[in-house]
Amino acid sequence: MFESWQHSPTLHVFDPPRPVEVALLPTLSWAFMTAGRSPVSLETRAFGLRVERSQPGRQLAWIRANSGSWIGLVICEVESSNSKCSVQSQFWLPPDRIRVL
Repeated sequence: MFESWQHSPTLHVFDPPRPVEVALLPTLSWAFMTAGRSPVSLETRAFGLRVERSQPGRQLAWIRANSGSWIGLVICEVESSNSKCSVQSQFWLPPDRIRVL
């Protein structure tokens, strides 16, 4: 993934990725701003993406932005409400949204 990012003090890769807990709800809060405004079908409730306050994940790396801030690259398996569907998602997150387990 980082092959084209030459050896640099701005990148720290975890090999293997380390287990973390991620605060996804604050990160994706924009997706829930309209909750309750219109009826949602039972199918949507069952198969819709479920975002928990904290989510287990694996941190792949820290990378430093040109502003000096560190950004964490994390992979999480996010499921539907009924756990019948899931998708692996990558998130770029600030340090306060990542907790090492």
